Amino acid sequence: PRNTSGAVKAGDLTTMKLKEGAMLSYNESRFVYITNAPGMGSMMPPMSSPDGNQGGSYSFPADSLQMFATVLYDLPSDQSMAKDDRYESVMKEAGDMHVWINNELAYGQMASGMLSMLKVNSLFDKNATGMALNFDNGKIAVSSKQFFSDDVRKLLEKYPAKDISADVINRIPSQNVVAAFVMNYPPEGLKAFLKLVGFDGAVNAYLQEVGYSMDEFVKANKGEILISVSDLQPSKPGDTSSANPGAQSMVPPAVPDVKVLFATSINDKAAFDKLVGTLTAKFGDITKSEGFPAVNYGLNKDWFAAGNAKDQVDQFLAGGSNKQGFASRISGQPFGAFVDLQKIMTNFSGGVNDTTARKAMDASLKMWQDILITGGKVKNGSLNYEAEINLVNKSENSLKQLNRYFDELSLYKKSGTVNF
Repeated sequence: PRNTSGAVKAGDLTTMKLKEGAMLSYNESRFVYITNAPGMGSMMPPMSSPDGNQGGSYSFPADSLQMFATVLYDLPSDQSMAKDDRYESVMKEAGDMHVWINNELAYGQMASGMLSMLKVNSLFDKNATGMALNFDNGKIAVSSKQFFSDDVRKLLEKYPAKDISADVINRIPSQNVVAAFVMNYPPEGLKAFLKLVGFDGAVNAYLQEVGYSMDEFVKANKGEILISVSDLQPSKPGDTSSANPGAQSMVPPAVPDVKVLFATSINDKAAFDKLVGTLTAKFGDITKSEGFPAVNYGLNKDWFAAGNAKDQVDQFLAGGSNKQGFASRISGQPFGAFVDLQKIMTNFSGGVNDTTARKAMDASLKMWQDILITGGKVKNGSLNYEAEINLVNKSENSLKQLNRYFDELSLYKKSGTVNF
């Protein structure tokens, strides 16, 4: 490699000190970038650092980073992650890039303190996330594996989630869907999960207080859940009609005009009627709540639906098929999500008046199309998900497009008029 200014070469390995204490090393086949991340301490409970500091903000000195960036190339297998079967299974997945996060080490101390009186540690024990990313033409594809403790894995295998049908998604009463999230969970599995982490006692005590029970919840629900966001319109100015004449008051922020629908399938109508009655008695009629957007709801023997548009609630309960173009792309798995980035950006682009910001928005409109996420099945000891970030340009490699896109945005940022 070219011997860049500030670089030190020893044999076939070149090391470079970068800004803010980061270190880069590379040879003919690999490179290592390593840096301190003291800010991570603000997102996690305090953890011990090499100097005994419990503040979670320890930073390694430059010579330590240089050592790490050097020894990684010849690290013995018994000292590396290669001996971890979970890590090895992720690395076997085809991918241009692999990601490994040891959640047990990163977040495990969240189970300490007051939570230690429960069984929350079972959530963090052996918890890890692995991903394989592929930069294909026109899309970024991500395969994800989520690893859990033996207890959580056995629970997931005992109570497998069922697939979501495209028929459920096609009930959404709109042809202008901005986002949709669907899942099919096993209610009896939720009960077992609460027991596993030690929350069952508190949940049962609360439900008994309001005259309900976890067993009735399991009986009432079938497990299918749908949330849709549709018919997004340009933001409208906040309502100032209630302001006192002549008084200085704040103008409410502009709120996007959008329809939101929530639906969940019913297993036992009588048990679900009791659930609705219990919630109404505890929190009041949600259709008449002051200070909150109006909510309409209804139910039949198969579905409960609620939303801010009565026509959508009624049409969803009536059934029928609206043939959503994305239904086949996110169905057939226990979980599915769809986000139409084009519709979202197009809606907000009308309010972008600054010339440079307008160029940045145009670049984004030419770049991003939609996001798809599916998965939720346990296979070979891990919970698996697939994601696609689809781009407008289908004929060019997505990594090349990303490089050009962020180069363009960086120019707009340097102009000082656009913040990212």
